[in-house]
Amino acid sequence: MSATPVDHAALAVAGLAAQFSPLPVMAGIARAIGNRANALESLWLDLRDKRTLAAAEGVNLDTFGPLVGAKRKAAQSDASYRGALAAAMLRNRSKGTADELIAICTAVVGATAVHVFGAFPAAFVINLQVAAPLTAEQEVELVAFVLASKSVAIGVQGIAWYTGPVFGFLGYPDPPFKGYGDGAGSGGKWAHYIWP
Repeated sequence: MSATPVDHAALAVAGLAAQFSPLPVMAGIARAIGNRANALESLWLDLRDKRTLAAAEGVNLDTFGPLVGAKRKAAQSDASYRGALAAAMLRNRSKGTADELIAICTAVVGATAVHVFGAFPAAFVINLQVAAPLTAEQEVELVAFVLASKSVAIGVQGIAWYTGPVFGFLGYPDPPFKGYGDGAGSGGKWAHYIWP
């Protein structure tokens, strides 16, 4: 949300009355006032925009943590922390719907595809396709977010993550699920499964 800055110096010179516009001293005074207005507007836009979650950096980003219940880990980058803050905000407002769980998983681990499947009697399984293998710390964080975001009466039977085509039986809705390999590496591999 950033406004396009206005060149106040040019507007001030252009706005001079006809009898003052040919006088260089008056144009200089108008330009000086306009340049000061440009600097103040730039400062105001910077203060406004650098306090948003999308643009905040460093200590400005840290101010969001206590508000949403997400503390920055040691040596955590701004980009990674921004994702954790976004996930925490989603978690705090979550009613446990499938769409909310998908958004949270995407924010926490950067999943490229997320599917939530219902499981008997009152539970669900989440399948995540990720670009890079998850670390043990990411798995723990993912489980914590999912458990905190789900509905109270609904259970989690597991969270599966994979980086490429995985083994699945006929009827799975997605192309990443493949059957047995044909020896040429075209079959599916087993996904990593997390038991919460």
